[in-house]
Amino acid sequence: MNPVEEVVSKIEASVAILPTEQLRPLDAIGRRLAEEIRADSDIPEFPRSAMDGYLVRIDDQLEPRQVIAECPPGDGAMDVPEPGMAVRIFTGSAVPQDDNVAVLAQEDVTVNGQTILPSLLPDREWIRPPGSHARAGDVLLSMNSMVTPGAIGLIASLGRTAVAVRARPRVAHVVTGRELVEPGGALGSGQIYDSNSSLVEALVTDAGAQLVFQRRVDEAPESLTSALGAAPPADLVLVSGGASVGDHDHTADGLETLGFNLHVRKVNVRPGRPLLFATRGGVAAFGLPGNPLSHFVCFHLFVRPALERMTGGTCPPDVEARLSGPVHLVKTRRPTWWPCEWGIDGGHCIARPLPWRDSSDLTCLATANGLVHVPAGEGPIDGTARLRPCGRVGR
Repeated sequence: MNPVEEVVSKIEASVAILPTEQLRPLDAIGRRLAEEIRADSDIPEFPRSAMDGYLVRIDDQLEPRQVIAECPPGDGAMDVPEPGMAVRIFTGSAVPQDDNVAVLAQEDVTVNGQTILPSLLPDREWIRPPGSHARAGDVLLSMNSMVTPGAIGLIASLGRTAVAVRARPRVAHVVTGRELVEPGGALGSGQIYDSNSSLVEALVTDAGAQLVFQRRVDEAPESLTSALGAAPPADLVLVSGGASVGDHDHTADGLETLGFNLHVRKVNVRPGRPLLFATRGGVAAFGLPGNPLSHFVCFHLFVRPALERMTGGTCPPDVEARLSGPVHLVKTRRPTWWPCEWGIDGGHCIARPLPWRDSSDLTCLATANGLVHVPAGEGPIDGTARLRPCGRVGR
């Protein structure tokens, strides 16, 4: 069986970064940049007032001044006022590029008609000089960084109408199992509702990828190959079930029939040992163990890194967490990734192990947002543990 780290290395070495496309910034939210975003001029480009107030000469004393004009935002800077004079300005108003001017905040003056009396001597505290935020040529957003709402605001402030981003990975998903029934349908004897289709769609969407195809089929080999053959072009193929070596497990043979080269057949992990990883040209494929908890674990350990690699990103690093209670686990020959709910309390990462009975147990997944690592050969653990965040934490 392949160690988890070895499988992840094979995935990263086998999966290529997707091409780029030009999008308007608002359509790029959640994508990764395929270019650096640089300042094409100093930011701000001209001196601006940081407060509503009055433009005065810096050498004026605590004496009354006559307000002679107003300079609203959007107008060009006015001349330096004469001694004893002032110009009414506002936050964002242009001020002269001259060391002899200052801004008095309106809270620091008494107003009497068109005359003001300052309570403080003027200084340049309330002037934002050119380049105080960034200099021309500075990198504002690095390659492969995520386009967030804040990034969109920054890009708009530069006057950009399009950005280069990585394409969104396209995912095709086939679920195998004659016992599976569409939620809402009538269950026959020995049948269960299909949870893997909904779980995979949610995981794929949360990872920023696009589910372009999903179909449920029985275990017959020709059913799998027919469904995958009918799928539209995809960058990543997921098959739920049939990844082991039982009489009804045909995913490995089906992928090979379709020209995929199998790199991994088993991984040293619990739950999720019978994991398949294969490639065909620029397409990656995973055969996931049929149980839903195995889906959750294998998606975050292996599928998510593949999707991140396609977009030039990386998964959040593992962190050390304090356990709020012990992980009750008998000794096992395989490392276990235990579902948990975690958060920050008092500046510390705290993980609460969630109860689960076997890999078909979905009851713990409703609040699971992480996986606690339990090394092989260890029984119950307490204190601290290695934590793998799940979902878009830290992105």
